Amino acid sequence: MAGDMLSIAGSALELTPLAPVGGIINAAGLAISAVGDFLKHITERGMIADEKRELMLQAGVPEDVARALADPNANAAELQELGLSPEQVQEVVRAYPDLISIGNYFTAFTEGAQALGVPPENFKAFVDALVGQFGNEFEAGSILNTIREQEQFRTDRPPDVERALREYLEAVVPEAAALAA
Repeated sequence: MAGDMLSIAGSALELTPLAPVGGIINAAGLAISAVGDFLKHITERGMIADEKRELMLQAGVPEDVARALADPNANAAELQELGLSPEQVQEVVRAYPDLISIGNYFTAFTEGAQALGVPPENFKAFVDALVGQFGNEFEAGSILNTIREQEQFRTDRPPDVERALREYLEAVVPEAAALAA
């Protein structure tokens, strides 16, 4: 609000012989307003996440799962879009709480599972197989993401990310490929 008031004062001065000073004051007011809006957004985002977490806790969702699902960066909706039940989502989140928050890596896992035709009930076992092969979810996600990106930038033929992921996983992680429907 202070930024808005300063900006208005600057605008008023722009109508007088002190117009250059008014322009500077107006710009300063706009900058203060922008910073204030940004801080307000961050605060509201945190409050919404806290409210979501509290509602999940009241519904009986375990604390660690509620915290991960309430994270504003969480991709839990994508797990449900894959067809996982709420219980299966909780199982994945409990085992890999950071997985749903790591953006492109998470997408690489979901695309890998889809490329192989892994049914929803086997998604956690799919992640387990990849983590077993590569050591942790971050390394596995990085490898899958690299395959996705390399395929997307191919120039010798049209890219086929699904085929590239499927062929790689079948060759390198046969345990994951065996989970396909």
